Order: sequence, then structure tokens, then C-alpha cells
Amino acid sequence: MRRPLVRTVALLAAVTALGACSDGDQPEDKDAAPCAAVEQFGTALDELDATFTADSTADDVREARERADEAQDRLADAADEIAQEQREAFDDAWERLDDQLDDAEDGGGVGAAAESLREQATEVGTARDDLADALSC
Repeated sequence: MRRPLVRTVALLAAVTALGACSDGDQPEDKDAAPCAAVEQFGTALDELDATFTADSTADDVREARERADEAQDRLADAADEIAQEQREAFDDAWERLDDQLDDAEDGGGVGAAAESLREQATEVGTARDDLADALSC
């Protein structure tokens, strides 16, 4: 099922978890919700990444994908109008990954597409990091 741009799915493989707003740097109130959303998305992305193995079931991937999708929605909503350019780049990277996951589900499965999924996940992670930087997280 294809999701709208804002609801695309992400995955993280070979990408370090995004650092949340540091304890020493208190974000402005307008950035508090986006920074929390960035952290939650990073966790959901890591969980999705963990399902990209030959041993994972379709249900494992689907459940992790749904959690990542919900976290992406919260991040996109929280970042709206604060860092528009970075948010759009994040959404585009997320959509490309979503498309690859759809293709993997329709084709040989996630295990067969793991390498290309990880490459796209790296792009999503980079876009997420850029968005976090724009939000001062």
C-alpha cells in the first residue's frame, strides 16, 4: 500500500542513531517537540533496521514499519514550517525508502533487497540528521 509523501516509511541500516537534544543545550520551546520527535524517530528507525535480516518475518517488518511510519508523521508535523527545506529532503528520502520496501514486499523479500534498503536508509538517516541540525537538536 503506497503512503502519501508525509507518511512514507524509513529505515536505518549502517546509520548511527541520531543524537537527541543534548542535556547541556536546552532547545527553545518551539524546538522541544521537534527534538523529541527526532529522537523517537531515530529509535523507530533503529527498530526497523533490526528487521532487515533473512530471519525476520513479514509481520516483524510490517510492525516495525508501522511504528517508523507513525514516528515519521510525528516528526514531519513537529518540524513543519521550522525547517521546511530539510523537512522536504527528509520526506523525499523517506518516500524513496518506502517505495523500495513496497518493491521488496512484492518481489523477493526484504532479505534479498537488504543492501539497497540499507543504502537508502543511510540517506534517510543523513536527511534526519540535517533536519535535527536545522532544529538545533
